[in-house]
Amino acid sequence: MADIANSDALQHLPDVPDHKMLRRIGGGSYGEVWLARNVMGTCRAVKVVFRKRFHFESPYEREFTGIRKIEPISRSHEGLVDILQIGRDDSAGYFYYVMELADDQHTGQKIDPATYAPRTLQHEIENRGRLPLDECLQIGVALAHALGHLHHHGLIHRDIKPSNIIFVGGIPKLADIGLVTDAGVLATAVGTPGFIPPEGPGTPQADLFSLGKVLYAITMGKDPRDFPDPVSDLTAMPDRERWLRMNALILKACRSGASQRYQSAAQMSRDLIALQRSRGTQRFQRLILPAAGAILVAGVAGMIVHSRNGANSPSPQTAGIVAQSAVPMNGLTEEEAAAGFKLLFNGRDLSGWAAPGLNWEAKDGVIARVGRGGDMQYRAEPVPSDFELRFEWKIANGTDSGVFYRPGAYEYQIIDNQHRGRLKDARWAAGALGGCVGPEKDLAKPVGEWNAGAIVCRGTSIEHWLNGEKAVALDYAKPEWAPIIEAFQKRPRTDLAARGHFLTLQDWQGPVWYRNIRWRKLD
Repeated sequence: MADIANSDALQHLPDVPDHKMLRRIGGGSYGEVWLARNVMGTCRAVKVVFRKRFHFESPYEREFTGIRKIEPISRSHEGLVDILQIGRDDSAGYFYYVMELADDQHTGQKIDPATYAPRTLQHEIENRGRLPLDECLQIGVALAHALGHLHHHGLIHRDIKPSNIIFVGGIPKLADIGLVTDAGVLATAVGTPGFIPPEGPGTPQADLFSLGKVLYAITMGKDPRDFPDPVSDLTAMPDRERWLRMNALILKACRSGASQRYQSAAQMSRDLIALQRSRGTQRFQRLILPAAGAILVAGVAGMIVHSRNGANSPSPQTAGIVAQSAVPMNGLTEEEAAAGFKLLFNGRDLSGWAAPGLNWEAKDGVIARVGRGGDMQYRAEPVPSDFELRFEWKIANGTDSGVFYRPGAYEYQIIDNQHRGRLKDARWAAGALGGCVGPEKDLAKPVGEWNAGAIVCRGTSIEHWLNGEKAVALDYAKPEWAPIIEAFQKRPRTDLAARGHFLTLQDWQGPVWYRNIRWRKLD
């Protein structure tokens, strides 16, 4: 294990509370990265930045300011490396920040401090050369989502390159975030040759140019300074059409004129996802709601369990639904913002929310139920009469909960379908209108994984969506639904015409987590 005396900048170790510094594992012009272990035995990365390595005070302070600005949002998106702690010692002339540790190159998350070497995208290129196209697309979508989140908060990265992209639990993340600053701020020359656009860094479009060069490096296996030369056998590849489309995408991202490139991370994400879908569903694919179509109404025998033919057919009432893509964590896509969506949870605290007990908390970008004590309600304003609500939810084994959106028994069911044979009655399955009508099959993801839910109400029409499929579609004014609706109205305080309820997260049984909660009023 390397001796701490090998550090030419530290006469003593930084005072990092609850961490033991183990060895130096990296360094650059302005600082060093150390491997450390916290009191729980978890290994972390600690970057120490030294004032003496800067010629002037302003760039040192600018880097510290960047860390302060990204720290609150770093843990709210899986594509950004988590910043867990920040400290500063002006008398010793340094500041530091503690981060989650990259996977080991050979052993993943099994860390041996004596042999640890971080797994970066640069390491993957050096050891594997050109990466498979599907893997490149997964990486591209994940990083475009992360940039969208960063840009949504008015920040830019300024030094995107393969060595600054690490893997944590196999997930690619933007790291080396010391150069993060406000979008549009003029700063000293930064970045890495080959990844810097002609106009220089400092804008969201410049970040996207750099991401395009990263995609060029991993898809073509070439130095970014060789751009735009493709691989010699591109047209002879088995998946020729998709490779050519990927090449066209990269060419657009890296055009010399900024106005000719992608103008937002959302635009770039859409093209990457479209190319992904030309082969099939991938790990980083997000929910897309259909934009138009006609409802296929099931017969009376199919009232309780929604018919297979109609399960994914959007109704005329929902013909205006906005497609969802590249969703920034606890943020809005450009399309959602233009359509009038509003965030109900800011990802930091429970502003606008209220509960009688202390059994709900906002932590790490999610709302979590941590015990019994009462339902959580969004009290800033009632649920609109006609609306579209989107949210993501996750549960533990045995959880039984729900989201209430109109007075009475209007409940979007959130439940562990596999617990104690609950799927025997679809009316109580995940995504069901509780006790009334449910999906024809299990649409929920395994316990512990995030699900994408949506509720669309317009007039007498009600739809529930779960992970991109329609779980419920009914119109309680139509006579064919009369037997079901009659029983539904007998439930306590259920008035079909009543409106004005506060959105409610149920306190019932087991842990449940929520994020990305937003709605819009429908005309």
